Amino acid sequence: TFTLLSSCTTTRTAVINRSEALEVCTTKLPGRPFEELNYIETSGGIFHTPQHLMNGLTKAASAQGADAVVNVRYDFQGWWPLVSGTTIRYLD
Repeated sequence: TFTLLSSCTTTRTAVINRSEALEVCTTKLPGRPFEELNYIETSGGIFHTPQHLMNGLTKAASAQGADAVVNVRYDFQGWWPLVSGTTIRYLD
């Protein structure tokens, strides 16, 4: 008897510290007072990169007047990748 075990891994990255005015936070909240605005989500096709989705998320958040997006997550809905988070506005 012959058994073959194999595994594939894929590593995907997206730049989250950008030079734009909009901040992106994945694991911690800003140290300034803020108000939550909206839940935001950008989805794409199976060949969209995390960076492409992140760019779409930050563009949409900026258009909403957000100062930052917090709790940003990269995930899949079926085969389709998505990036989501909560837009915020600073109070000070």
